[in-house]
Formats: sequence, C-alpha cells, structure tokens
Amino acid sequence: VQIGSTTLAGWTLDSQSSLSVGLKAYWKMDEASGTRSDQIGTSNLIEVYDNVASITGIRGQAGSYVFGQSDGLYHTSPSNSAFSVSNGNISVSAYVYLDTIGVSQNIVSKWDDSPNDFEYRIQISAANSATFAVVNAAGTSTVLSANSFGALNTSSWFNIVGWHSDGSHIGVSVNLSATTSPWTTGVRTGTAQFIVGI
Repeated sequence: VQIGSTTLAGWTLDSQSSLSVGLKAYWKMDEASGTRSDQIGTSNLIEVYDNVASITGIRGQAGSYVFGQSDGLYHTSPSNSAFSVSNGNISVSAYVYLDTIGVSQNIVSKWDDSPNDFEYRIQISAANSATFAVVNAAGTSTVLSANSFGALNTSSWFNIVGWHSDGSHIGVSVNLSATTSPWTTGVRTGTAQFIVGI
C-alpha cells in the first residue's frame, strides 16, 4: 500500500484559505524514512516495526507499506483528542494505491485487537472494498462498505474518506462516491494508538 498526496488535477484552488479550518493533523508522507511530520501541529508519526520506505506518489512522495511485514506509522499519544471521536464529528482521509488485493488491509485506524480496544478503522476488505468501521461505548460495532464505488484494483490511486457525523450517520467514500448509514450512538473513546498501515 502506498499512502500519500495526489496531483492538482481536478482540484479547485482554496482561494478562501478554508481548507485547514478544523484540520487537526496532516502528513505529506514525503520523508525518505523514519518520522513523518505533521504539517499542521505536533502529531508526528513514528515507525512501528519495519522501516516504512518512501516511494514516488502522484504528487511528491508517498509512504510504502509492504503487506504482511507489519509496516506502519503511529502517533505516540493515544490520549490526543485530535484522534478521538466520542460524540463529535471526525473525518479521516488517505490516498491509497494497492499493490496487493484479495486480503484485508488496514489503512488508518484507532483500533487494537488486543485487548479489544476498538474505536474506528478504514480498511480494505478481502473483497477489495473500502470499509469504515466504528464501535460505540456499549461495544456495538458496524462496518460500512463503499458499495456505491465498487471493488478497488491495483492500477489506480484512490482517495478514501471515512467519517462520523454526530448523532446522524457514518460514511465512507472512494473518489467522492459515498455510501452512508445511520449511526446515532457515537464512537467509544479508548487508548488504542492512531496507526497508518499495519
């Protein structure tokens, strides 16, 4: 999986300088290796296990994550409110180019299988669909697939966004093709690390 920025083609210039309003963290992923710097604040990402290499993206560089090698980046402070949802609004976005399909792959998550510390996760399913999963404080979970877009492949960059709208719904989109579902019970606040990859 390669995660990084894209070209300016098809984009509109942010002439009102409003794009960063409410933005808590943004990583360009243009470092050759090691820590990836937050362009908005101090929520830098450090490597988890294996070295996350740098590879050419659509615009600039991208992080390269090798499936099955536990490649990933994480933020060291799980209590950082920028990554918690609770009853608020949040959206998480990544540009993704898949090297492997037919297997489940985490893209962005605040999700730890041990000890069952789940909050939210963007994942590519084994059926090659982008999904967004959330768990509320009662432990009830839901997984929403981006059915309106369809299956992903290994020959394109995809912009995947997962979001939670307080008291209303969750959604997941691929290249602006969105699927939503009612969800009114919020997202639990846990202590799982915020992770890109793995």
